Amino acid sequence: MRTRQLVATAVMTGALVLGTAIGASAGTSGTVYSAGSPYYARATFAPNDPGRHSAYVAVVDNRKDGASAVAQVRFDGTTKTVRASDGVGSSVYWYSGGMSKGKSVSVRACRQDLSAGGPIKDCGAWRTFVA
Repeated sequence: MRTRQLVATAVMTGALVLGTAIGASAGTSGTVYSAGSPYYARATFAPNDPGRHSAYVAVVDNRKDGASAVAQVRFDGTTKTVRASDGVGSSVYWYSGGMSKGKSVSVRACRQDLSAGGPIKDCGAWRTFVA
């Protein structure tokens, strides 16, 4: 299980680094963490890179203690919650066609009880990126 998490993290990090190295520099990318400890939940935003990939948010749950990692992503006046998939402990949400290059996007990492409607808690600070 730990190996799966490490592989998923390595793949997402590699995609982010590769995307930035080959021209995604027009937008901004980065990682945010949940409150309390940077090891509980983390969310990484990668900007839109036309011809290569759409903007995306990768969420990783490092704790696996009965709560899931979630990212809250705010743009165009709406907030979407992206949840780390159960079992693997990570998830990637692609904004294909829905987030234009140059848009302002705010992201924060939080935790949520495993029940689908559970409260979102332990949120870190919002950080703004450019798609």
